[in-house]
Amino acid sequence: MPFIPLSALPDDERRERADMRGWELRTDRGSSIGRVRDVLLLDGAPALLDVQAGKLLAPRRVLVPLASVRVDAAGESIAVPASLEQRIEALPEWNGDLSSLDANGAPSPAGSDRAVTRVERGEEELHVDTRTTQVGEVVVRKTVDVERVAVPATRTRDDVQVERRPVTDERAHAGTPYRVGDDELHIPIVEEEIVVQTRTVVREVLVVKSRRVQETVEVEADLRRERVHVERVDADPVADEPAR
Repeated sequence: MPFIPLSALPDDERRERADMRGWELRTDRGSSIGRVRDVLLLDGAPALLDVQAGKLLAPRRVLVPLASVRVDAAGESIAVPASLEQRIEALPEWNGDLSSLDANGAPSPAGSDRAVTRVERGEEELHVDTRTTQVGEVVVRKTVDVERVAVPATRTRDDVQVERRPVTDERAHAGTPYRVGDDELHIPIVEEEIVVQTRTVVREVLVVKSRRVQETVEVEADLRRERVHVERVDADPVADEPAR
């Protein structure tokens, strides 16, 4: 059964397997060797790691047996033993042709010696995400208004009335004789005073709540896409003709 790349599987089948694409290969010293491009499956199980190894200016695509490395799923990295570090540098470069692999997953000499020029074509994808930003705020402020009101109030007060009555009863003159002279009589006059008091009562409660709503907006962006043009240029026959 031939090797099958993990990237070639449908999405539902790919989610059922460990996706190590993009994981970094590190030595025991912590230095980076390369990064996993794809995982080759054999009989449905991961068998080979398609690794982009080497430096940035001299990348090499090699196949590393999964059984020879240690997988750190928590750290999403792959540990390469010191004994395998030199062997990875000596692995033959693979051109991505699955038909060139033998039963052990090694590129055949015919496949490795074949002159192949690879041109990678890339394009940008648009990934839209959201982040929370403050676009404003709501300020709730209370102010006190003074309103003059008039309410009726009832009070009681003393009113003085002076009434003069003539003495007609002779019995009023009997007894102690009346003496003529200056005299004063003080009669208190009172009235009720209006006392105004205020007290605070709750008339209503204002509840301010915020709620999140979702809306769909159109997001526009410019995406760049590479195009590959193959042009054949023939040699100039005049220039190739030997001089006479």
